[in-house]
This record gives sequence, structure tokens and C-alpha cells, in this order.
Amino acid sequence: TKELYAEAYRNGYTDDEIIPIQRTESAIKFAESERRSIQELYNILDTHPIECVICRELSRIARRPDVLYSVRDKLIQRQVQLIICNPYMKLLDDKGKLSQTANIMFSLFGSIAESEMAIKIERFKEGKIRKKNAGKWAGGFLPFGYSFDPDTHDIFVIPEQRDVIINS
Repeated sequence: TKELYAEAYRNGYTDDEIIPIQRTESAIKFAESERRSIQELYNILDTHPIECVICRELSRIARRPDVLYSVRDKLIQRQVQLIICNPYMKLLDDKGKLSQTANIMFSLFGSIAESEMAIKIERFKEGKIRKKNAGKWAGGFLPFGYSFDPDTHDIFVIPEQRDVIINS
């Protein structure tokens, strides 16, 4: 947040001109219409004279290309500058048109964000399979009569429910 405010100040904005959107939500799971932060951004764009949106990283907007490009296109259509702090990029040139350099960077870093998430999801799946094969709890619901040790994640039968499990 400090980094974003500092960038806003560098661009001449004051505290009363800054409208923060601070939500934690999946940047890959949800469609554009399900992302509350994006819907909040669109609502602000509809109700306030916004000149600029500042974001820490492109992946914070979205990791799905369809969502990312939709947000980009809405900002371009309204001639709202998008500043990405890391790596630094301004979407629009001085004439309010899409900067070709920014367009290339946007595409590249959007693809990297999507790829990173795909790799992360695959690693999570592999990790869950490894834990399951080792007899460890890997999240989700356990069948009736089973629990897990929160320290070791070892799965065990609940003694009071042993008869129900064996007889079923």
C-alpha cells in the first residue's frame, strides 16, 4: 500500500484523490464478473472522474488473459492511465493512446503471470497427491470416523467411531 501511495504522490495525486481497492481474492479462479475488486473498479470508473489506476504488479489485476485484457481495454476506452509499479510501466502514451512498448510488456507479463499460476496449481496438486500417498491429510473433508494430527498431518481413526467404520 505504501508503494502505491508513493507512486500516486509522485504522479501529483493527493490523499483525497486516492480511492484504494484492497481486496484479497483469487486472481485465477474467478471470472471477471465474480471478481469483487474488478467490479469495484468498474463502479468507481462509472461514478468518479478517474484519470489513473496504479497497481503493484500486473498479476494483482488478474492472471487470466480474458480478465486482464478486458480490464485493459476498459481503461484504454476511457483513456484511464494504468501504472504498474513492478516492473514499471505506463499503459498509455502522452497522447492517451496505447503505448506499443507497454502493449508488449503487458502481453509478456500477463503471460508470465498466467504461467506462474498454472505451475503453482500443478505443484499444489502434486503436493496433495504426495501427502495422500504418505497417509497425511492434504486438506478437504475426511470421511466420518477419521481425523488428523494438526502438527504432523497424520490421518488416524477416531477411537470412539472405530466400530462404525469397521462395521460399515
